[in-house]
Amino acid sequence: MDISISLLQQHNPWWIHKELIQEDVKIMDYNQKKYQYIPAIVGEYPLDTDAILTLRGPRQIGKSTSLKLLIQKLLLEDKVLKKTFLFFSGPN
Repeated sequence: MDISISLLQQHNPWWIHKELIQEDVKIMDYNQKKYQYIPAIVGEYPLDTDAILTLRGPRQIGKSTSLKLLIQKLLLEDKVLKKTFLFFSGPN
């Protein structure tokens, strides 16, 4: 499978403008929920060390949403540069 820069930019629109995270489908769906669960990775995971993180688990349990909420939080709090994150959802 060839992965192009344009494909990566589609998965990471905040590379262009950090505010574009707000237009992400997962973020918009989350914001419309009546009850919003905040996953532990968003607020409690130590991010003060250099690391490459992966998140694995069964389908449809909120892995992508959790990561995008974390990305949103850090981007909008100006804690990281917009190209710090690379998000890519693999094949199902």
